[in-house]
Amino acid sequence: MKEKLIIKSFKKIIAVAILAFVIVGSNQIVLPVSAGSSDIVVNNNSFSEKLDTAKWNAPNGDVIAEKGKLVFSENSTGDTRLITKLAATRSSQHDELFKANYTMKFKNIPANEEVMLAFSLASVEAYYGEAESLEIVFSNNNGLKVGIRGYNESGEKVTIKEPVSCGLALGKEFRVAVAADTDMSLTVMINNQKIFGGTSPIDLEGRIGILQTGGCAIEVGEVEIVSHKYDTPENVNIIEDFEQGGININTLTSKMSNSTLYYPAGIQVEDYNDSKVLMFRNVNLGYFGTTHPYSNFEVTFDIPYMLHTAITREDGSIKTPAHMAFMLTIGDESEDYDDYGYTSAAEGVLFGSTEISFLKGNTEKFYFEGKDFYDMAANEGYSVRVTVVDALLTVEIKPIDGTRYTKIASYKLGDATPLGYIHIWSTGQANFGIDNFCVTNMDKGANLIETEYAIRTVEGIEDWEYQPIKAEYLETNADEKEFQWSMLMVYAAIAGICIIAVCAIIGKVRKTPKNRRKTDEEA
Repeated sequence: MKEKLIIKSFKKIIAVAILAFVIVGSNQIVLPVSAGSSDIVVNNNSFSEKLDTAKWNAPNGDVIAEKGKLVFSENSTGDTRLITKLAATRSSQHDELFKANYTMKFKNIPANEEVMLAFSLASVEAYYGEAESLEIVFSNNNGLKVGIRGYNESGEKVTIKEPVSCGLALGKEFRVAVAADTDMSLTVMINNQKIFGGTSPIDLEGRIGILQTGGCAIEVGEVEIVSHKYDTPENVNIIEDFEQGGININTLTSKMSNSTLYYPAGIQVEDYNDSKVLMFRNVNLGYFGTTHPYSNFEVTFDIPYMLHTAITREDGSIKTPAHMAFMLTIGDESEDYDDYGYTSAAEGVLFGSTEISFLKGNTEKFYFEGKDFYDMAANEGYSVRVTVVDALLTVEIKPIDGTRYTKIASYKLGDATPLGYIHIWSTGQANFGIDNFCVTNMDKGANLIETEYAIRTVEGIEDWEYQPIKAEYLETNADEKEFQWSMLMVYAAIAGICIIAVCAIIGKVRKTPKNRRKTDEEA
């Protein structure tokens, strides 16, 4: 039984270790991001296998995803409805409020029943006919017809478009396109035929849904709903040259979690080439970053020192190991971490010795060995500029004394601009310096605040004098040597007895009958 418990405990430890490795090593972590100019998209991915409840709410639980389609069965009722979780809202940066495109098929709409594409819904639990909403209404009275109606603040019905026939038939696919601007201009198209173009009397901000009065069998094969958002997080512009011997704790933070086991180790401000710089000395895991989150931004910094060749002592032992890499992360969840916080970042740019690569969305490597901004022999780095503007990430590098940047890589991060903190991480063996660190808010209508400069000095630790250990032997006379050899034999005998005892115990376990071990395992 004890053997079984030990094995179970060992299995649990292995499982936890594997899980931790997967979490740390995964590049598939998806974060909720919405900052700067962000497109809020709901499309076929939200029901490709099952209904994505982060995108949709089906309050009655009777709308299903089946073979890549949204399915409303003939058993649907007036409670059967599907509504987007996120609402379309005005943005001062966009004229478009939303656009919604559908490919639909009506298998059955009973007489006097209706299907509605609804807009300006107040909640994820909304019903048809609610005040301050608009509905594109499909009915089956003497053939399929479509009309548009709204409901004012008092809940009174407002006819916007009388029902008309437009070539629709049961069992036949058709397309619907709806577009609305922030000035409430509304366009409705059925199979590329405009059935309405004008100003909506109903404010169209709100959630979007598919509703019905009951008994309507519907299939929705394609959906694309796009709305927009523009956030401007509260933050500051930063200029830090470290000349005061530290960092401004109201805008910046730093921490070393563990070292490379070489000394001295730490993140500290040091004098280097007649300037003060922030040095990563023998840091295994550590960071330097912002105390405010950013969306659209530009960050620039110099790398005046980067140790490319290990420093050795006279006896050949390594005093300071060569630098491996550092990483700039954007969209970090927190300003401070105890461990591998960079795995939560929306994206990271990994600067290796001869190339850059990305942590999450782009698997390509971009090599810069031999470029005019790079000299490994000089243990000197380069200047970096990284910009994120409306989800477009661009990385540029130039010589420290140069004036012109060279674009190394640029790619779109997706539909949304990441919102979060900015960090420079050491993720392995680091010996490099940072100088002239600047962050500039690039938001339209930037939400900048004022902060006082409150310095925290970041001082290093002096190295110690290295002294190789010399082997020393104790001088003894013949009697003492004989005594020591006799004791050595005693120790050897004791060790042999212990080994024999352990082997006997193991042999006993192995000789346990198979049916006995099976019983123990079942227990």
